Amino acid sequence: MISFRSYKKFIQAKSNNITGLELNFQNNKIGDLIISQCLAALTNYKELQFLNIDLSNNQITQEGVSYLCHFLEQKKNLQQLTLNLCGNQVNKKSFQDLLSCLFCYTNLNSLKIQANTQTVENEIKEESFEYKFQTNENLKALSFEFDGSQLFDNFYCQFGIGIQQYPNLISLDLKFENNKSIGKELKVIGEGISSLKSLSKLLLNLNYNNIKDEELYDLITGISKCGNIQKLDLLANKNDIDGQNFSIFEDLFKNCKEITSLNLQFRYNIINEENISKLGQALQISQNLKSINLNLDGNYIQTIGYSIIITSLALCLGIKYLKFSALDNNTNLEFEKKQKYKLLRKLKNLVTL
Repeated sequence: MISFRSYKKFIQAKSNNITGLELNFQNNKIGDLIISQCLAALTNYKELQFLNIDLSNNQITQEGVSYLCHFLEQKKNLQQLTLNLCGNQVNKKSFQDLLSCLFCYTNLNSLKIQANTQTVENEIKEESFEYKFQTNENLKALSFEFDGSQLFDNFYCQFGIGIQQYPNLISLDLKFENNKSIGKELKVIGEGISSLKSLSKLLLNLNYNNIKDEELYDLITGISKCGNIQKLDLLANKNDIDGQNFSIFEDLFKNCKEITSLNLQFRYNIINEENISKLGQALQISQNLKSINLNLDGNYIQTIGYSIIITSLALCLGIKYLKFSALDNNTNLEFEKKQKYKLLRKLKNLVTL
């Protein structure tokens, strides 16, 4: 790993045989000039295939991103790229250009981008931007972490369509936390995910997005068509989900029989006891589950709803690892303790509770 302290030696170095580099330049007040120097030095690494650049919390602007785009256009042989731009002063337009550049790569087998761009003051509102996705059958792992700001007006819809150009994806991590414009686009994203028949690992972080129950329904409908998913993480804390359409999880477990690891986070929504029973009925179908993390804290689930979930989990006889919580201000902790003891007696294969 090359830190910022040794960057001067790095920009003077010339190497034709190094295939992988990790540059850790976070928290160093780096501006566009140093970025241009470092990227110019990287062109000397002719065999470079694996590149990890952490530029978070610096002073990079749209000019620095334009240097990145120019560099990437020349490095078409990269196979793995990880890029962290969080905490810089990158505007929407320049970040759109960067994504468009990356979507044209056809050799990448792993791509991870992290950003929470800050739109520059008095920025003129851009017209609708069109992303062009090139088919990439080599891409196996894709991770986007766009947290903390409303980055795009039309990205999510186009992404849902464009992701179909990556038919061999195995792992997909989408962290769109606190991006208020995403809810209505979940149907298109779900439809895009439904085309990924090789997908086995899916993580969706949708916390703090004001997502409604019908929007979650559309997303799960799409996911349920991916029959090979083995590990599913769905984080939807602090939204507006009432659970009225939780019966869609029955379709998920019927069609995705390979799911062995399930992480569902619905903390601080508006789920009541009547609707939580629909999730309980769906869980009874999931006979291949080995690991469950289910968090329903801060909803309107009291003793009846709690008992329903416990009864359903007790029917998942293959569970080895279980973490379950459905607490609110009125929870009877003694009742909770008894229910979990009851569950422990039922699940003979349980390693941890």
